Amino acid sequence: MKIAIDGSLLHGNFSGVERAILGLATGLAHVCNDDTVLLYVGRKFQNEQLPAGRLKLRRAGGAGRSRLRRILWQQAALPLYLKAERVDVFHGPGYVLPLITSVPAVVSIYDIIALTHPHLCTRANVAHYRRVVPRSIRKARLVIVPTQAVARQLAATLATPAEKIRVVPLGIDPIFKPAPEADRRDIRDVLGLHEKFVLFVGNLEPKKNLVSLVQAFFAARMNKDLPHKLVLAGEMGWKSNPLRRIIDELDLHEHVVLPGYVPLEHLPALYSAADMFVFPSLVEGFGIPPLEAMACGTPVIVSNDPALQESAGDAAIRAEATDVAGLRKAIEMLASDEALRASLIEKGRAQAAQFTWRKTALATMAVYREAAGRTQSSEPHT
Repeated sequence: MKIAIDGSLLHGNFSGVERAILGLATGLAHVCNDDTVLLYVGRKFQNEQLPAGRLKLRRAGGAGRSRLRRILWQQAALPLYLKAERVDVFHGPGYVLPLITSVPAVVSIYDIIALTHPHLCTRANVAHYRRVVPRSIRKARLVIVPTQAVARQLAATLATPAEKIRVVPLGIDPIFKPAPEADRRDIRDVLGLHEKFVLFVGNLEPKKNLVSLVQAFFAARMNKDLPHKLVLAGEMGWKSNPLRRIIDELDLHEHVVLPGYVPLEHLPALYSAADMFVFPSLVEGFGIPPLEAMACGTPVIVSNDPALQESAGDAAIRAEATDVAGLRKAIEMLASDEALRASLIEKGRAQAAQFTWRKTALATMAVYREAAGRTQSSEPHT
């Protein structure tokens, strides 16, 4: 079977969807066996993580940073490539399918936040995904989602038939494990972190609910004289002024560290060095960072978002996202209760071990075969 995958989003600093696409591609390279996988990427794409073998890169000029060029390439040029390559199935792993193609197609929908929570997204994203997501779902033979929570949202919001949805959880990279002490010291030195610290990793944008996290951290420092710093690791996203403003208002410049984007290879040391990891998102489709932290032996706090509850299981403390007092209490508990910390660390490692890109790739291959008419699924749809 010949499979084509749209990797046009793989550019710049990878996070979220880009990490998911790269992880899937890496997993597929190890499990595709007699199948051929074509990954369409921009001409400047470089990544040494992708192993050689049956995963073959196809470089396309329209696949790159410009959204307009990417849309034109996806809708006009990509169908021609698929026809010329005579592929058996096409996968749009970033919400989008070419709308005019006869190739059996699968689309991945990680969330529909742009439709259900438009105030948490840029206007451009809302306008784009409101148009393309419903159309891509209708065009697809099968729709892949990472959690049952997203499956329920698709059914409720877009009336997507349950028999069309396949739940395939995402994975985490095998580099995520407790880092050696020397690596922890190095990352502390680079960031100037000589105290304990609370960690968040992800894009610094409204849906991550970081204003509430800063307020809860400040309250914990005041209430329990917490010696920790707060590290918010990630690119500064849109509508970052409220976050900057709350740091100013609470005079936390010495206690909140903003290191910017941290490359993948340095994340295990950062997670491992943290005293705790907090992920208070208002809404998610899956939530990879909490699992990465768990794999590194760091106790985790997540919000009570349904997708995060599903992926984190009982291996994390849960708190109402906008309940600052609840977040403060959770931080204080992890800072002082060694028995609780030990329990969460043990549960966290077991929980994270369930999510690998190999498992994701094998399950996704089964979806490809079903979409191409090669086999019938025996798994429950949702």
